[in-house]
Amino acid sequence: MSDRYQKLGQEIFTKYCSTEEYGPTMLPRAPRQTYIDAYPASDVPGASFQDERQRQADYEAEVTVYRALESLEESNLIVLHKFEFTHDQYCICDSSHVRDKKKCKKCGNKFAREGESDFLVVGNGYFVLIEVKNMTPVDKDENDVALRELVGTFRKSVLQRTKVADLIKKIDDRAIVLQFSAYPNFSKESKYQFQLSYEEKDRLNNDEMSSIIFHEDISCRRAPISSYFDEWWKNNITQVVSEKMFNLEDHEKVRNILLAIWATDKDKCDETKCSLGRCIMDIDKEIRSGHYTLEPKGRSMRDPNPRIIPAPDVTVKHLGIKYLTKEQNDVLQSPENLLWIIGPAGAGKSVILATKLLQLLNEEDSCLIVILKFHGKGNNSNIYQNALKNAETRPSYTINPKLIDLSGKYKVNIIEIKDRIRFLNFLGLLRGIQNCHLFVDDVQDLFCKYLFIRHEWIDFVETLSKRQKKYITWLSCDVMQCHEFRNEAHFMNKTLILFGKIPSHQIMCLSVNIRNARNIARMLNSIREVFILGTCSEFMILCSSTSCQCEIRCEGPRHTIDKRVALPKQLYGHFIHGPRLVLHTLKDLKFEKHSDIRDILTQELDSLLGSGSTMKNSDIGIIGDSFFLCRPIRCLLEETMKSYGNRDERGEKPIGFCNTKSCYSAEWPAVVLLHHFTSLEKINPPLLYLAVSRARVYCSVLIYSTVKSKVTVHKYAEKLLMSAGGIAFAKVIDHG
Repeated sequence: MSDRYQKLGQEIFTKYCSTEEYGPTMLPRAPRQTYIDAYPASDVPGASFQDERQRQADYEAEVTVYRALESLEESNLIVLHKFEFTHDQYCICDSSHVRDKKKCKKCGNKFAREGESDFLVVGNGYFVLIEVKNMTPVDKDENDVALRELVGTFRKSVLQRTKVADLIKKIDDRAIVLQFSAYPNFSKESKYQFQLSYEEKDRLNNDEMSSIIFHEDISCRRAPISSYFDEWWKNNITQVVSEKMFNLEDHEKVRNILLAIWATDKDKCDETKCSLGRCIMDIDKEIRSGHYTLEPKGRSMRDPNPRIIPAPDVTVKHLGIKYLTKEQNDVLQSPENLLWIIGPAGAGKSVILATKLLQLLNEEDSCLIVILKFHGKGNNSNIYQNALKNAETRPSYTINPKLIDLSGKYKVNIIEIKDRIRFLNFLGLLRGIQNCHLFVDDVQDLFCKYLFIRHEWIDFVETLSKRQKKYITWLSCDVMQCHEFRNEAHFMNKTLILFGKIPSHQIMCLSVNIRNARNIARMLNSIREVFILGTCSEFMILCSSTSCQCEIRCEGPRHTIDKRVALPKQLYGHFIHGPRLVLHTLKDLKFEKHSDIRDILTQELDSLLGSGSTMKNSDIGIIGDSFFLCRPIRCLLEETMKSYGNRDERGEKPIGFCNTKSCYSAEWPAVVLLHHFTSLEKINPPLLYLAVSRARVYCSVLIYSTVKSKVTVHKYAEKLLMSAGGIAFAKVIDHG
């Protein structure tokens, strides 16, 4: 049996762990999801969420350590998150253990968990065990009991570490094993509290204190290139093990067995758990189905998350989404027939429109519905088309008609707008047809591309306001995705045109991001907030960010609007983390270096579609600004993308390319973004925001420059990351 584990582990190492070039191999590729709910910061009448918030904090403490390990510069490390082993696996490693149910109670259940470690790091000739504890310094007013509890968490972590260390020693008693307890939220300034108890047995000695990793050891928010944790690792791990000898063959044996144990569940080894592609698709499935809350099991008395509401039956049945946010539900229950839904990318605006559409089809036998969509690869009409097909309505819809079908043959007309002339024709047609429901998704595309003349937009808004009150007219918008803003004055002028004629009661704001993995949402939030503070510095704040209905006012001779109406604050809807973002940088890109782009793209696609991946070509989007892509680069891209389609035995289509300015409403589980950089003065945050928001789970950004700049591309990438919360948040790889 031990030989079988060695063989399986060797296969895992060869396929998944021997090709990592830019840091440790993380298994799984994203933090293992153990607690995903985002509970409110305060309790509500009749319910207390203190325990839930504690679980949130405990999980996020683990994520902090995961990201710190991920940021290490050493590329020959394998990090196993949530390493667990059963009694049966322990017996395989301990040849002296006699399996006897009478003498050993655990032998009666071979799948009983024997031990676990939050992190098991496999290095070059050594192993490191790290247990994570989420504790903060004890308040001065608290008594000795609190101090004993603090020390108790350390003692518990020692017991957990010792069990896994014992397993490793049973395989090879000469193995080098280092053990630590991480307290990512505990400051070194308060470390004396571990030695403050009145009882000597409840105080840690100096050797025990040296095995604690404090907040300052992990924190990397201000580290421009290497994290503080990298320095800690070199001083406490690399230097220590460099003085010790090890046998390579014995070390590889232990490594392989541990890899196989980590990938095994009840005697079945699933090596695809190590795949980046599978990890992305598993997370994407949870997000797309609306599983961002943990359902109570058995007799659990856990209070339901007040931010999450069970979705209507039509949403569950035809869209496959089980839960909505409370904000989404409030919008869905709105009595307004004319409603503007404003919110950031990923807030679920399209889901609300699709749900309302399905409800109308169920409630009205002879209704006529018009959906306005915009031309572009992967646009959001797919959500409506799939929902209508699942609903099996009488000839459900017609798409791309020149005119609205009034014969009654189709209940739903999907109008595709390819140019400004077609939209103006549709607007004239709409004035003559009143007896239909109208849905317009991502109206900012319409505003940016087709109605750039003030009186035309006002005419459009007035046309909508004059429609019969018994018919629904719902529109969604995210102003942040308008990439045409040239400066602050231009933004203010355009936003006033957009919202100046709309009554406040007809505007509802969404703020909770539920579509993107939390780390991508964090990046989007950073770009969004920087843009708000920079571009909207003169805007007057007229309402709080928590308000769902916002107001627009005019004061004095100059119009001002609330920046949170145009750009509602983005909040996090869950704790589902994705794989680390990767930023590749290329400076002064010349003709002879064009192949570098192809090599980086090939490397990314290989990691996404490699061994064990469940991804298809259609799950990957490649986005770039075609204006900055010269013909040789475009040819290289087309050749590379085509090669991945041709080598697919299923005959799948090649991976497609989408222009950054035309990627409204498109979305994929994974995105590779080609981002052109010239200078800090010419950065277009909305365009970058639009492109990154297309990735639901994973995003790799290739930042390249074709001209010399005072600010290097690498420095720009670091600056971008620093605003998003530190270098551990993503990996910057400089290709020169």
